[in-house]
Amino acid sequence: MPIYFVSRALRGPEVNYTSMEKLVLALVHASKRLKRYFQAHPIIVVTDQPIKNILSNPKVAGRMQKWSIQLGEFGIHYRPRVFVKGQVLADFIVERPEEEGQGDSAKEEEPLPAQ
Repeated sequence: MPIYFVSRALRGPEVNYTSMEKLVLALVHASKRLKRYFQAHPIIVVTDQPIKNILSNPKVAGRMQKWSIQLGEFGIHYRPRVFVKGQVLADFIVERPEEEGQGDSAKEEEPLPAQ
C-alpha cells in the first residue's frame, strides 16, 4: 500500500550511471525525502538485484561507497523478489529491447493466393 510518492528525473552525468548505480541513487533519494519514515520504521526493499551484496562489499569505491554509508544509518532489509506466475513473462517483455521493424513485418507480408 503506497503511502508517499517520490519522483526525480536524472540529470547530467546521472543519465550515464549503470543500472545498479541508478537503483542505489533512487534509494538514496527516497531516504533523503522520506527521512522520518526511514528512521522510524524498518524499510524492506524487494528487488531482483543484489543491492545488499554490492553495498556491503568493502571494495566499493567512489559514489557507491558514499551512498553505502548514507544508507547504512537506516534499518534497510533487502529481500529477493518472488515472481508470481506469469510475471516472469511480463517482465521479459518489458525489459526486452524492441527490435526495429518488428511490428512492420506483418504489414509487409503479402496475402497468400486463394486456390
